[in-house]
Amino acid sequence: MIEKLFYFLQGYLILELCGDSKERFINLCKNKEIEMTQIFMINKQWFCKIKCRDFIKIKTFIKKTGCMCKIKKKCGLPFVLRKIKSRKGILMGSVLFYIILTQCSGRIWNISVDGGFLHTREQILQVMAEELGVYGGISGSQIDCFEIEKKLRLDYNEIGWISVEKKGCKLHVMLNESTMPKESVQREYAAHIVAEHDGIVRKVEVMSGVPMVTAGDEVKKGDILISGILTFEGDYDEIIRKEPVGAEGKVYLESDFSYQAGYSLTYEQKNYKNKRYGLEFFMFDKKIFSYIPRYSEGKYDIMSIDIVPFCFEDYKVPVLFKKYKLLAYDSELIKLTETELSDKIKNDWNEFLADWEKQGVQIIRNSYTTDSMLKKCIVNGTITACGNFISYQEILEEEWKNKDEYSGNNP
Repeated sequence: MIEKLFYFLQGYLILELCGDSKERFINLCKNKEIEMTQIFMINKQWFCKIKCRDFIKIKTFIKKTGCMCKIKKKCGLPFVLRKIKSRKGILMGSVLFYIILTQCSGRIWNISVDGGFLHTREQILQVMAEELGVYGGISGSQIDCFEIEKKLRLDYNEIGWISVEKKGCKLHVMLNESTMPKESVQREYAAHIVAEHDGIVRKVEVMSGVPMVTAGDEVKKGDILISGILTFEGDYDEIIRKEPVGAEGKVYLESDFSYQAGYSLTYEQKNYKNKRYGLEFFMFDKKIFSYIPRYSEGKYDIMSIDIVPFCFEDYKVPVLFKKYKLLAYDSELIKLTETELSDKIKNDWNEFLADWEKQGVQIIRNSYTTDSMLKKCIVNGTITACGNFISYQEILEEEWKNKDEYSGNNP
C-alpha cells in the first residue's frame, strides 16, 4: 500500500516493449538498479511500469538493444496536477472546497442535551446562546466546556451533575437533575416578613429573624410575622443595641379567598370555507419578499408559522421564512346547553384549584354558586386555603436606631 502511494506521488508510466531484445533490455535496467515493476504480457505484447524519473535513464539501453518503448499511459500526481492546471475552474473549485472543509470541520454544528426533565432542551440552548454566546455554527476554539458547566450550575440549582464534552463537530451536554436543597438567597436589604392576607397562623418556621406570632394567632394583612430587627440585651436586661437583618422563614396562614368568573351563554361557531396561503422571506431581519393575500369580504383567520431550514434548527442563521394560512369562515352564534356550561365551569374551577396546589397551597374548603342572567353566567366561589402567604417589608432606620443615634446627637 505504501509503495503504491509513493508511485502515485512521484508519477509513473506504463510502457509497451517492442523488438527482439526485450529480455536484454530488462536485464540492463535491472543491473543499473532501475525499478521496473509489474512486467506482464497481453496478446504477446510486453508491458511494464516504470517511474517518471527513470524514463530518461533507459534511453541509452534502447539504443544498445534496439528495443522500442512506447508510452501507453501516464499515471500519478504530476500528471493530475498538469491536467488541473489547464482547467482553472477545477483548480479554483478544489481550493474553495478545501477552505470550506477546513472552516466547517472546526465548528460546532450540533448541540445535544440529554438528561433534562425539569428544564427543556430549548431553555438550556437559550441560556448558552444568550449568556455564553454558544450556538450551532460557533468556532470550536471558542468553546470553554468548564465555563459552560459552571454557568448552567449557577443558573439551575436543580442540576446536581453536569458534563459538557466536545467531540468533533458536536457538543454533548449531559446533566442529571436532582432535588438538592437550594442555597439560601441573601436579600439585598433588611426586611420584615409580613402577612399578605388576613388569616390564622397555623405554623411558623424561622430561619432568620425574631418570630412575632405563634400558631393559633389571628393576624391582619400587613402585620409583622417575623421581625428583621435583632435586639441585644445586657446582663440587666437593658437594650444595648439593635441590628437589622433580612428575615427569612415560612409562616403558614389559613385564609379565606373569593373567586369570580363570568361565562357567556353563547359562543361563536366558525364554519371554514376556503384557504389561501402566503409567504414572507427575511434575511438579516429585513423583509426581502412578501406575499400575503387578502379577502375582500367576510371574516378570516390568519395563522403564521416560522420556518427555519431543517439542517439549521440549532444554528444562528440570518434566514427566516414565514408561512401564512388564511382561512375564510362564516360564523353563527350557538347557545350553550346547561350540561356544556356546567362542565366548562367545573373544569375551570378544578384547574384553578390544581394550580394553587402545584404552588404548595393546601385547599381546606371550597365551594361556588352560579347566577345565570340573560346573556351570561356569573360564578362566585369561596376558598379556604393554608399556605405561605407572606411578603417582605423593608426595615427603616428609625425602627432600629435610637433617637440620639438617628439624630446624630449621640457622642
